[in-house]
Amino acid sequence: MRMKKVFILGLAILFSLILIGTSYAYFTASAQSNVQHFSVGDFSFTLTEDSGKLTLADSYPLSDSEGVSTNPYTFSVTNTGNITANYQIILKEDQEAIADCGCTKILDMSNVKYQLDGGEIGLLSSGGNQIIAQGSINANEKKTFSLRIWLKEDSGNEVLGTHFHGKIQVVFY
Repeated sequence: MRMKKVFILGLAILFSLILIGTSYAYFTASAQSNVQHFSVGDFSFTLTEDSGKLTLADSYPLSDSEGVSTNPYTFSVTNTGNITANYQIILKEDQEAIADCGCTKILDMSNVKYQLDGGEIGLLSSGGNQIIAQGSINANEKKTFSLRIWLKEDSGNEVLGTHFHGKIQVVFY
């Protein structure tokens, strides 16, 4: 009789451990995707981002001619809805990437230059959010963008060892 109770107790403990383990695995699993889809009424959009990171870490100042020849960060916006929509593309600091990196020295955005699709070279401003493009996109149209970022040439020594982590946000209206 005692052996039967020990067996049942052992079986109950084993079952509990399996249940706790699978529950933990289920609730902590996270899928990461570089495709985001948004739908509201007649608006339906998909943002597809490059699998790379929009980061400047351990960078050094570059001239504009050097900056425009760096590898681009590529992303696409697709209007899968049935009406034309206006959009703004915002480059903002990626707080999650900053936390994951454990960065202690964050690069001020006013030291970052950018170029979108071979257009004019721009300088980001301080504050964490920057509209870098705006326009309209027709129904069932896809637009692909190439963004280059670099440390401006006349940055001082205070930028050495700093990090910038950015992300793209598209606002439709």
